[in-house]
Amino acid sequence: MPLSIVLPEAQVTLLEATGKGHCALPVEFLEDEAGKLLLVDSKIVAAALERTLSVGDLVRDQIGGEDLIFLPGLKRAEEGIAGRIG
Repeated sequence: MPLSIVLPEAQVTLLEATGKGHCALPVEFLEDEAGKLLLVDSKIVAAALERTLSVGDLVRDQIGGEDLIFLPGLKRAEEGIAGRIG
């Protein structure tokens, strides 16, 4: 599965989540949703997602014990707001 196909699907899924008030999605959910959109096994999506994370097109963080994926701009914005509040 080419990275160029998985990245847009993951980004679309994350962007749709922002419309519902989310800044990030759990890794498993994102893998499942992208797999459904692409009609491929979530293991294929997981491998492509790892490559996407390694080049910085998406960002992983663990919050409250949950492994989450962010769009980089949203992660920076969230950290900036948290820094101003805290």
